[in-house]
Amino acid sequence: MKKIVLTELIDPDVLQQIQDGFSKYTGMAALTADADGAPVTRGSGFTCFCTELIRKSEKGFARCAECDRSGALKTLESGKPAVYTCHAGLTDYAAPIMVDGCFIGSFIGGQVRIEDIDREKFRKYAEELGIDPDVYIREAENTCRLSREDVEKAAEFLSVIAKILSETAYNSYKALETSRKHEAAARSQTNFMLSLINDIQDNMGEWMDAFNYNYNSDDTAKTKEIMYNLYRKSSEVYSLIGESVEYISTAGENFELTETAYNVRLLASKVESSMSSIIPGSETKITVDENVPEVLFGDPGRIGQILGKLISYSIRTSEGGRVSVEVSCSREGYTMYLILKVSGTGKAVSEDTLDVLRSCFCGEQGASDAADIKKTGLSIVHLLLRQMSGSINIGSKENCGAVFTVRLPQLEIK
Repeated sequence: MKKIVLTELIDPDVLQQIQDGFSKYTGMAALTADADGAPVTRGSGFTCFCTELIRKSEKGFARCAECDRSGALKTLESGKPAVYTCHAGLTDYAAPIMVDGCFIGSFIGGQVRIEDIDREKFRKYAEELGIDPDVYIREAENTCRLSREDVEKAAEFLSVIAKILSETAYNSYKALETSRKHEAAARSQTNFMLSLINDIQDNMGEWMDAFNYNYNSDDTAKTKEIMYNLYRKSSEVYSLIGESVEYISTAGENFELTETAYNVRLLASKVESSMSSIIPGSETKITVDENVPEVLFGDPGRIGQILGKLISYSIRTSEGGRVSVEVSCSREGYTMYLILKVSGTGKAVSEDTLDVLRSCFCGEQGASDAADIKKTGLSIVHLLLRQMSGSINIGSKENCGAVFTVRLPQLEIK
């Protein structure tokens, strides 16, 4: 899960106002820190002992930050507000701010004494921090002294505030996540349509050049070759338009899976033969591991579609147009996963290209980011996998180019 930042969910000014009010009401210091213990607000009601001495010492400031975080983690472990003694000998208390079970910050208070100062101990500690011991002891004695009972009551009050902040942060988090999903979906659809338009535009340009050449040429052999290429390009455009309809349908609410019992080896054979006929000169070899059950329950049409897109991309980017597919299974608990590993031939793919590929599967890249990567089919694969609760890993291997590993949960039919 992406790291949740407290100040992205609750305005620091709001935190400051709540904190100031708490400090004024209780007469104690208060501070709000993030998950790392770093302050996100100005200290409220801080004592001179803390602000002018401890926190102005490099060692002291670092230890204060660690104390703030440690105190919040104690409350996280116990589920209750924590009352503890800080490194400087004062009593503090803290309560965690949570979002969806994740610790994102803490509300901290205190800087009071519940007992008399041990002068000898405070003197040694002041020397360790590089602070004048006499000044250190004097300011420590000027801090407020309260009973343990008063401190614990303030801590209870603090926990109520922290709970309210947690609920506020959670509501903000859900709203932010919903907004991000809508933004990602809109960006994905826009990039898909841009890619589709660019592909069609490129094909139209080649058509016009070909027709112009044929109009001015008497070379019959060359004309036949060009007409064949035009036919191939027309098939590509026809496929692109079909993919656009499929993409819109899959991305919308009309998408339905057609699940049935199917023979895995028969499906592999059909995909293998169809790819060889669609892309002349290419070679697709599909091997099915003996551990794969004879019959599974799922959507063979969608699985074949996923395989077709990945094989098609691998053929276009492989040396010699040779692609291998390894089909295997993995059982995890009660779930059977169908694993499809697609690889081509050629040099290992750079990490930058892999990043572009991964982004294309999520529909995040613009059409101009990688002219050699056809994004339409890849975007459809991403949507199909999402609907089928599947996943894909994209890596690279020497002599194999890009390697795609798909995992799809299926039911085994005995």
